[in-house]
Amino acid sequence: MFSKWINWRALVGITLFCCLVVMLFTSLLMFTQRHNTLIAMLHTVMGSALLLMLAWHLFYNWAPLKNYFSVRNMGTKARSKYSMPVTVILASAMTLATLMSLPPFSSFYQWGLTMRSSDLAAQSTDVSYLVLDRSQQASDSAPKLAVEFTAGAAFQWPQYAIWLETLEGDLVQPIYVTSKLAENRFANRVAQRDKGVVFTANPFEQPGYQLQDDFDLVVEPESQSSRFRTESLPVFLHKLAELNGGEYVPENGKKLVADAYSGATMSSNFILRSALEQPLSGQYRLRMELNQSFDFNEYYSSDRFPEDEIYSGSGFSAQPSIVYEAIVNLDNREEFVSMKRVGRGHHSGRDGAVYPDLQGMTSALKLVDRVLVHIE
Repeated sequence: MFSKWINWRALVGITLFCCLVVMLFTSLLMFTQRHNTLIAMLHTVMGSALLLMLAWHLFYNWAPLKNYFSVRNMGTKARSKYSMPVTVILASAMTLATLMSLPPFSSFYQWGLTMRSSDLAAQSTDVSYLVLDRSQQASDSAPKLAVEFTAGAAFQWPQYAIWLETLEGDLVQPIYVTSKLAENRFANRVAQRDKGVVFTANPFEQPGYQLQDDFDLVVEPESQSSRFRTESLPVFLHKLAELNGGEYVPENGKKLVADAYSGATMSSNFILRSALEQPLSGQYRLRMELNQSFDFNEYYSSDRFPEDEIYSGSGFSAQPSIVYEAIVNLDNREEFVSMKRVGRGHHSGRDGAVYPDLQGMTSALKLVDRVLVHIE
């Protein structure tokens, strides 16, 4: 009935063109900027309309389209005969190169990630925090600490510890330690299949990368008491060992850190409220140490220290731990104090010193965006 006023082929063609224009625009926005629900919804609606119009287009143009896939009916000119094979070869090559993360497709994807990250950093104003309150059982006379941690751009799966010490460097007490460290749960390790492969970047930043691509998971529960990863948080663990007569692992299967001061790795921003074990006054040093495995770079590559059995072994600590600290006055219950980066730990945990030299450190310097401390 509407054929008198509407040219259906023209309607389908114009609709296809409009959908393509809108999808091109929304694709660029979604590729270069952070996720936006309205843009994603518009992209989905136009994509559905495009598929509908495409089915209609195929219905009206099936005969000529079928000829495109037939070498025999492509015409006498060479450029017509080879259109379909060349298209198939190009599409297959692009698909395989993308699945194998080969340049320039992998570089193009990483460029999009960088654009989205920059947009997120520039536009994001709402920050959410996980609140963990461990201060309820403290006595009224014991000071309470509130630590507000805001994760940096490189924060993914680090191990970390927060502790209080005297200005002379003597450990007073742990504040919070991730449970894997507190319980020495490093029974499982990874073993690199090909030692000839040298990592100069975090392999997990590659799209679709899986641990089993280069490593085997080795389960060794019997080695838990003898195998200890001092390279993970060397500053804290060496200090903790001093209280245990120089031993990292206590006898009789005791934990390194009591349950009151340990817990799961909080994988995002958090606010931790904790109490001290005893009434204290005056100035103390609050420290936080973090380390993230597999964060290799050009300087801290996997072959950087070939003679070091720990660094080149199964730890894969890559860039060493990073240390932050703040001097807090336990008598001052008003001001907030910001923790400052003061150095790094030893790359293989050989000692507990804090090294101010940060040469070669890259993404490890981006694990933390901000840490604020408040005496409550």
